[in-house]
Amino acid sequence: MKYGLMDPEKDYNLEFGFGNWYSLIFIVIYFTLGHFWGNGRTLGKRGFKIRVISVTHEKLDFWHCLERAFGYGASALEAGFGFLQVMWHDDRLATHDRIAETIVVSEKKSKEGAS
Repeated sequence: MKYGLMDPEKDYNLEFGFGNWYSLIFIVIYFTLGHFWGNGRTLGKRGFKIRVISVTHEKLDFWHCLERAFGYGASALEAGFGFLQVMWHDDRLATHDRIAETIVVSEKKSKEGAS
């Protein structure tokens, strides 16, 4: 009997894990292009109304975005300790922020300017 594309009698195993090299490349591309094309905002940052800005340049360039994406890997390699450093660092910087010379700022509008 012909079933088309999927045979219900076969066992299909589709995996997307972070142990594969192409998964890591996807993550780097997503965060690099997300920050670059989104002017410092990925989809998640848009939802939380925050953005990444450079402390050395007026606008994030592609190199800053790539450094920050690889910096996420450095933060994760420390068993996630690089992400937790925002809790006690004076300027609230994580490892990836210090690598790429960036900071995260809030985009929420102040109520003082609204009349």
